Amino acid sequence: METMEPFTRVIQKAELESDFMYPHMESYVPGGALWAIVLSVPCTLSLIAWAGCNDCNDAFEILLSWSLALGINGVLTDMMKLIVGE
Repeated sequence: METMEPFTRVIQKAELESDFMYPHMESYVPGGALWAIVLSVPCTLSLIAWAGCNDCNDAFEILLSWSLALGINGVLTDMMKLIVGE
């Protein structure tokens, strides 16, 4: 999907004045901190679940479901960005 051309949106002057004249704002959460949270929280929760149940299969299934959800979320996000053009 990364090689596909995104949709090119033509922005009219009225739309530009009403919707796109806001100044750029910095991110609330820096990129490095965001990735640290995204990767560490599910792993920590799976370790807590494994410690509470003492069942390795449960922790493994939690990690598998987390990795599947992360992949599906990434693919759907890329598809939406390519379709909308932003």
